[in-house]
Amino acid sequence: MRNHVPSVWDDRLRTRLCQLWDEGVLSASQIGQQLGVSKNSVVSQRRRLKLPKRLVPEPLRKLKPAVCKPPSAPRRRPPPIERPLPPPVIEQARPCCWPLWGMERPKQYTFCDQPAAPARPYCRRHCAVAYTKIERREQRYEF
Repeated sequence: MRNHVPSVWDDRLRTRLCQLWDEGVLSASQIGQQLGVSKNSVVSQRRRLKLPKRLVPEPLRKLKPAVCKPPSAPRRRPPPIERPLPPPVIEQARPCCWPLWGMERPKQYTFCDQPAAPARPYCRRHCAVAYTKIERREQRYEF
């Protein structure tokens, strides 16, 4: 069961809230101070009572006149900095990175050193071993 906290809002407070809200002079926090409740409580009651929204209370609108700024001179962009283009990247033939483990010395190994396939770290032969589809891998190993 939920613990039910009795509401502070009785008919007298609701009537006073409606009067102060309709006057449009005080903000929600100022109304809350007069009624002895929080601003959030005032806003919640306003929603429950379906009172119209107010963005800014009337006195505050009158105090803040519209400020017109004089048009400023257009800003000039600095000229672009001319930088030399980087030299083109020449793709060199890379060796295959497939490790070859030695039988006589298991702690030492070398690499295949065949030319690597384009955009791959391995030669074509080792790419065929490294990059397989799942179906072919399952057929090969027969789990």
